Amino acid sequence: MKRFENFPIRIKLILLFLLISFSTLAISATFFVYNDLKLFKQNLLNNLAILAGTVGANSRSAIYFEDKDAASKILSSLSENPQIKNGVLYDSQGNEFVAYDSEVSEKKSFQITEESFRRIDKETVELKKSIFLKDKKIGEIYLTADLKEYNAVLIKYVGIVGLILFFTFVVALLIAFKLQRIISQPISHLSKTTKDISKNNDYSVKVTHPYQDEIGELFNSFNEMISKIGEREKELDATNKSLLKEVEQRRTAEKILKVYSKELENSNQELQDFTSVASHDLQEPLRKIISFGDRLASQLPDSNDKAKQYVEPMQRSAQRMKQFIDDLLDYSRVGAKAKPFGKVDLNKVIYEVLENLEIQISESNAQIDFENLPSIEVDETQIYQLFQNLIGNAIKFKKKDSPSIIKIEAQSNVKGFWEITVQDNGIGFNEKYLDRIFKPFERLHGKNEYPGSGMGLTICNKIVNRHGGTLKASSSPENGTTFKIVLPEVQKVRKNIFASPLVASPRIKSEA
Repeated sequence: MKRFENFPIRIKLILLFLLISFSTLAISATFFVYNDLKLFKQNLLNNLAILAGTVGANSRSAIYFEDKDAASKILSSLSENPQIKNGVLYDSQGNEFVAYDSEVSEKKSFQITEESFRRIDKETVELKKSIFLKDKKIGEIYLTADLKEYNAVLIKYVGIVGLILFFTFVVALLIAFKLQRIISQPISHLSKTTKDISKNNDYSVKVTHPYQDEIGELFNSFNEMISKIGEREKELDATNKSLLKEVEQRRTAEKILKVYSKELENSNQELQDFTSVASHDLQEPLRKIISFGDRLASQLPDSNDKAKQYVEPMQRSAQRMKQFIDDLLDYSRVGAKAKPFGKVDLNKVIYEVLENLEIQISESNAQIDFENLPSIEVDETQIYQLFQNLIGNAIKFKKKDSPSIIKIEAQSNVKGFWEITVQDNGIGFNEKYLDRIFKPFERLHGKNEYPGSGMGLTICNKIVNRHGGTLKASSSPENGTTFKIVLPEVQKVRKNIFASPLVASPRIKSEA
């Protein structure tokens, strides 16, 4: 059996209307019948009291003179009232004087010791009343009557109420069927329209209601809601089409990018291979030039100054060329032969760099201060080369009249990065050349003044970039230089597809 909540609204309205009508009528009828029956009982009791008073008054002489025959005749008049079942007259001593019984049977004895009373039980009405003669009690009368008439009236009332309730139920049912349509039909129509909209996705459908009641307001709100949903659906369709177009464009761009990336990887690999092969092919004849130049210089007599003037510049040029080729190979190896990242203690790296630069440090009387450097994820070989180039440059570009003082410090960054500074008190440089110092083969000083190929800082910058960091410099002439290296504490996985051996066209200065 369905729960009431799951019934169709049409059935709910009919049941509610019937329930209200039937309940109201039933309560009213019950109250009416109860009140009328109560009044009937009271009238019955009052009539019995009047009858008792009349019989008692007529029996005063018989009781006073103890005339039982006269009293019996008077009491037998009760037979005219079919409701009276029994009647008893008592003398002043409370003894039974005469009695009347409507049922012809053996004589009954009524010894009731109670004083005057009135009461009604389920089947009978009882009454006992005193009889007075000149304000003197001379006896009592006791009457009982049945409730057959009361029960007949009760049955009659129940039948009438039942008929009224039945006809009321029928009329209410017909009215309910008629009235429920005013509410249920618009709601059923709204429900059907909602299902059609959901099924066909047609948001142009409208619902109408002839009355401007709450249902009419509901329909108007529904139409407004459907209109807004339709507008948003159109906007969403347009957005989806735009997104699909954008996704398709991105897929096309990704395909093109993959092709370009593959071509770039191949080009970089070819360029790296070419650099290695070219460097190797250049080194081989260069070693012969240096070797034969050394032999020629060793066999020249000390007096042959003119010959030395030709041999010595050739040897110096060959050595510079060798340095260029070695630096070029180092630069290409940053991307081509990189090692995996791992946790490295930078204090250990600095100690190894200082051990390798022991001779330069001793000759220049340099002082290097550092402590409490962090452990971060790096390529240990490349980070070693980074600090060796920076410390080596700080020693090389020192002031002539004072020893080098180099400070290396590290500071944590809240974003998971470390800022490492390498500061010296050397000759410095003008910051207008900042855009040049990290380019390949760029030199701010003459080759005869300071040795080198101009590739050291270029290699440093590429190492830092490979580690996902930045390398910046600040300086001024005669006030030293500060390099700031920012490196992540933990490396992210990145694919190095731009490992080209050069980031700018080399510009090698010609010899003076």
